[in-house]
Amino acid sequence: MAETKRPSKGVIVIKIGTSSLMREGSPAGDSTVSSAAGALLGAGGGSELALSTLALLVDTVLVLRRDGWDVILVSSGAVGVGCSRLGTTVRPVRGGATAAERAANLADIQAYAAIGQSVLMRTYDDLFRMGGQPVAQVLLTSGDLSSQYQYNNAKATLRSLLSMGVVPIVNENDTVATEELRYGDNDWLSALVACVVDATWLFLLTDVERLYTADPRRDAGAEAIDLVSDMATLSVDTSARAPPPAEANGVASGNDAGSTNGDADTIDVGSRTLSSPSSTSSLASITTSADTIAVATATATAAQQRTHQATKPASTPNGTAGDATSTAAADAATPATGSQWGTGGMATKLTAARMATAAGVRMALLHGRMPSRVLDFVTGNPEAVGTVFSPRPSPIKTTRKRWIAHCLPPTGSVVLDRGAVAAVRGRKNLFAAGIVGVEGDFVANDAVIVRGKSGGEVARGLVNMSAADLRRVMGKRTDDIARLDGEPLVDTVVSRENLVVLV
Repeated sequence: MAETKRPSKGVIVIKIGTSSLMREGSPAGDSTVSSAAGALLGAGGGSELALSTLALLVDTVLVLRRDGWDVILVSSGAVGVGCSRLGTTVRPVRGGATAAERAANLADIQAYAAIGQSVLMRTYDDLFRMGGQPVAQVLLTSGDLSSQYQYNNAKATLRSLLSMGVVPIVNENDTVATEELRYGDNDWLSALVACVVDATWLFLLTDVERLYTADPRRDAGAEAIDLVSDMATLSVDTSARAPPPAEANGVASGNDAGSTNGDADTIDVGSRTLSSPSSTSSLASITTSADTIAVATATATAAQQRTHQATKPASTPNGTAGDATSTAAADAATPATGSQWGTGGMATKLTAARMATAAGVRMALLHGRMPSRVLDFVTGNPEAVGTVFSPRPSPIKTTRKRWIAHCLPPTGSVVLDRGAVAAVRGRKNLFAAGIVGVEGDFVANDAVIVRGKSGGEVARGLVNMSAADLRRVMGKRTDDIARLDGEPLVDTVVSRENLVVLV
């Protein structure tokens, strides 16, 4: 039985990416490691755990625990640490031209993850033990949460660990996860964990200071965004266009600027997966409402978001401007600290933001080499440096609907006319009469995406009939459906208790 402890202020989930955990040389202005040590490491082509960053992260968690917060840490890095342990200087790639090549590459990644995970957990345990803080390892795959029973069991286990005063350290189980069972990156996983435990805050620690309307390393007109009050108003460029030759040093592999592992030609910010990975991605599109917003064509709504021009101000010793009201960092406001070891990108962080805020979780994006900045947000420091995403005013509250929205990979889509979109947003049943298109090959009780005619995702739900049957009845009213030959068909495609409105 868990020991009685003092009441918690709430749950904070902190995710740190591989690009922050691994050190490859010393970027200009990096105050966490000496430039000499970084230069020597970079000269050898190697990488290693950034122990100074881990120590700062652990110290931040300890401060939060002493202040009465429960904390869950979502940590990437197992594959990168495994490669470092064996002296491998290039991250193994996923995929391949043939099935045999793909299987071999996946096996290599799983082997590196098995090696690195033990090293990573031992390092965390050693650091936390110095502060008297017990930790627990939790490894997940998407298959672990694809049934509601397993979802509820994971929630109960995490809650039990927190009640014992333990800090769970969560990572994707890369050792056993196949492509079909992967979360894809820990941005998605951390948002899912935050939803499962009803977290107050989700912090994504990455290799940029905050969110911008475009990559300031490539676009001098990029503007910093401090607050996103409504995901539907957000318009940013998450593409991975190659920088000019003069800017290539330290930029081309930038993880959150868009690495070859994390970019896509189109990005659906409600979907678990990104489509068409490409190292030469065009401008991406982010679907955040019934309409598809072309990124990099407009800035955030001024009434809802405070923005800063990403110019090069006079810098203070830590690399940021001294003016508290405009804290854009020097050198185009974003340190060129991208890493080949990261698998996410800014697009996946926006996906995480939509997931978290839809569940009522407040999210913040901030620099991973300064984890103590988490304390600035928690304590309400007005000079906190990062981007905050406000929770949705009417969040998804029930466990079942969060499971439908975030844990079930959709197997198809249904396209609605304008009237049906309005009905769905009004929390009504979805009828066949309002459906104008069916995509995919699904069966009854599968999860599907509900879209408007313009392509924007409106909702997710469990469908009552197969794609074949739906194609027979779509656009028809109840009386017309009753007169169809064959076995009786229902006219309710998705019942409102199985329908989750996203925008």
